[in-house]
Amino acid sequence: MKICLVVAVTNDNIIGQKGSSKLLWKQKNDMSFFKELTTDNIVIMGNDTFKSMGSKPLKNRFNVVLTRDKDLAKQCRTDYIRYAVKPYEGFEEKYFDQSLFYVNDLQQTLKDFKTVNHPKDIFIIGGESIYNLARDLSSDVAVDELYITTLDVSLGESINTPVHFKHTSDVWEHVETLGNGTKDENNTYDWKIDRLSRVLNVIEI
Repeated sequence: MKICLVVAVTNDNIIGQKGSSKLLWKQKNDMSFFKELTTDNIVIMGNDTFKSMGSKPLKNRFNVVLTRDKDLAKQCRTDYIRYAVKPYEGFEEKYFDQSLFYVNDLQQTLKDFKTVNHPKDIFIIGGESIYNLARDLSSDVAVDELYITTLDVSLGESINTPVHFKHTSDVWEHVETLGNGTKDENNTYDWKIDRLSRVLNVIEI
């Protein structure tokens, strides 16, 4: 299994606006890519990101939501271990579609899946606080790959409280460009999607 991080950024590394769940752009091609990439796999997100999706799990994916509510995570722990980490025969047909599990420790969650060598890949999909936690993961569960959609625009001067995402360039090598295109009625900005692979055994992304 691989641990991956998926993010869309502007040229000046902006991914959103603090205090707002509203997307700053419309990128249909990126959403289609995201769906294809993550379907039939595990997605891990923060509670704010989950709420921004209408508090509805993404279809045909293991949905794992990181919460500060320890009681809620404790209530989900048994089902999370039984059905997500150690799925029994026939699990996918019965529980996979729109599954939802709450946890309160990103690093431990990744270790749970790694320990059993889970057959699914993991995709960390935001938001800001979850991306920041990913910077502090121990090397045994560090992010293996970055999928970055770059939007050809700089928004810094137009947003009062921007949220940024940055990665350390010498930690990663470019593997391939997976797609690109120009703005149209379905895409607010010109865009490209790149896959990067971690080449150094460090925790900072």
